[in-house]
Amino acid sequence: RRIVATFMPAEACAESVAMMATASTVVTEQYISEGVLFQRMGLSHRDINFKNWYRVGHIVAQELRIDHDNLSEAEAVRIYHFYLPVLEWVRQQIAEVVQAHVEAGDPDRAPVIGLSCPQGGGKTTLVHVLRSVLLHEG
Repeated sequence: RRIVATFMPAEACAESVAMMATASTVVTEQYISEGVLFQRMGLSHRDINFKNWYRVGHIVAQELRIDHDNLSEAEAVRIYHFYLPVLEWVRQQIAEVVQAHVEAGDPDRAPVIGLSCPQGGGKTTLVHVLRSVLLHEG
């Protein structure tokens, strides 16, 4: 099963999906927001710029050497239901820690985020992807 990775705002989905009869699933705002991490983080449609998430999804796919325009279901889940919610969480953590450092009078202190996962669980890959996206965004 392949995923057609074409960003479409929610209001355009029904018509566009009907035109893509060969596709099993389309990456949409709804698809992105159905991810477990998206929901567990308490995110809503108001919190996310979905066009930006789709753009970042391309960067993540490139870093993982995945053809973004021809994602398997597992690849779409990996990018849109795992990496992008984790990236959003990291952004939130960085903003909170930087603000706390500024308030404490130590604005030059770097934020540190720890990741815990069993050996072979993907920590290094996750860090490479996060680094790539954050550097790309400046």
